[in-house]
Amino acid sequence: MNHAIILNSSPELFNQFWSIMVESFPESERKLREDYAIQLKTKLFAIKLFHDESDDLKGFIGWWQLKKHRFVEHFAVSSKFRNQGLGNIIFREFLNENTHPVVLEVEPPIEEMAIRRIGFYERLGFLLHPYSYFQPPYHKEHSPLALQLMTNSPALSEEGFNELKHEVYQTVYGIVS
Repeated sequence: MNHAIILNSSPELFNQFWSIMVESFPESERKLREDYAIQLKTKLFAIKLFHDESDDLKGFIGWWQLKKHRFVEHFAVSSKFRNQGLGNIIFREFLNENTHPVVLEVEPPIEEMAIRRIGFYERLGFLLHPYSYFQPPYHKEHSPLALQLMTNSPALSEEGFNELKHEVYQTVYGIVS
């Protein structure tokens, strides 16, 4: 991989980003296209794009800056570049650039794909937290999703986990309790 850039409302790359988002996440697990365009103007949110010399977008990481963590909202590799070890390279590069611990959501380890995804993050140094967590719905017609949080920091106490969960709910999902 030659270089990576941060997407700051760059229209020529936004369409490529959106294509990967749609192929990687069902509607219930992503916001509307317009929401991401608005989020890019929020200083706590960024989308880091990974592309080659020809500006062919290979993948991206969309993340939020929290007080003590960076919350990865979405991470995806284009279907054209999957199964080449690129996800590992992209995520390691992201982790090496971070000064804050990283937190992300995963599906519970029930189905094979979820187990594989958790294993991927564990190999990168993440811990799966056993505490109850529901991703608030992105759309009113959907229900909350039962997920789990993983972090690449030391294990969280239940109190620390709940503080982090509430910060994610407030910053990422706009839920004030």
